[in-house]
Amino acid sequence: MYESSKYYEIQWHRAARREMRRLPLRDQRRIAMHVDGLAIDPQPTGCRRMTGPHVAWRIRVGRYRVVYQIQGNVAIVFIVRVAKRGDVYRQAETLYGRLRPTR
Repeated sequence: MYESSKYYEIQWHRAARREMRRLPLRDQRRIAMHVDGLAIDPQPTGCRRMTGPHVAWRIRVGRYRVVYQIQGNVAIVFIVRVAKRGDVYRQAETLYGRLRPTR
């Protein structure tokens, strides 16, 4: 578990920001609210650790998934992907290419 007394900086991958802008405004607002919550608690109830060669997490926001990394040594939550459930796991090579190496 991560320290609850410090706030995490939210950083977005350029492609994740572009994916977010393409969503309907109502969905953008819902997702932004949940992403902002990651600054306080990067592992909220319902988050899941993704399987694969890199350490990544996901949260569910309605029919969308937000994939992110937690970099605890520098207090950063790095948003990697925002997409519908069926699309978020496609092109896994692209998704893993967006992840930062863990330290």
